[in-house]
Amino acid sequence: MRIGISGHQRLRPGSRDWAWIDAAMEDVARRHGINVVVSALAGGADQHFVRVAMTLGALLTAVIPCRDYADAFAEPAERAAYEALLAQAATIHHLDRPVCDQSAFMAAGEYVVAHCDLLVVLWDGQPSQGLGGTADVVACAARSERRVVHINPQNGVVAFR
Repeated sequence: MRIGISGHQRLRPGSRDWAWIDAAMEDVARRHGINVVVSALAGGADQHFVRVAMTLGALLTAVIPCRDYADAFAEPAERAAYEALLAQAATIHHLDRPVCDQSAFMAAGEYVVAHCDLLVVLWDGQPSQGLGGTADVVACAARSERRVVHINPQNGVVAFR
């Protein structure tokens, strides 16, 4: 089972904490027998889910949306985590966009959707704050008729969409 991940980098006030989210992600990964995790390794949800999946023995397919992607990480800890996870990837797919802009991030989301059997989203249900955000990836999954597990950090509900 190839499971893709998309989700918030930062949690909004009132969200469940990362420990609850990690436990929900682990439950989803165990229930579906994850073999491969497909991710752009963004901070927040992506990095959390990848760590959970790899702990369960999944191989990582990393999706690099653009040249100089590492420079897009504003937080040094997230960049260091990105580089550490990337070093463990079984497969790396470079989209090779020249600029790290919203269209590059949307392309990465579309790649994740197209190359997974199930998409896990950590999403509060709100619209994206820019092209390529979680809501956009959820819409792409719906158009592709991809199965989605929606982990809502606001209300603590985990549901299939």
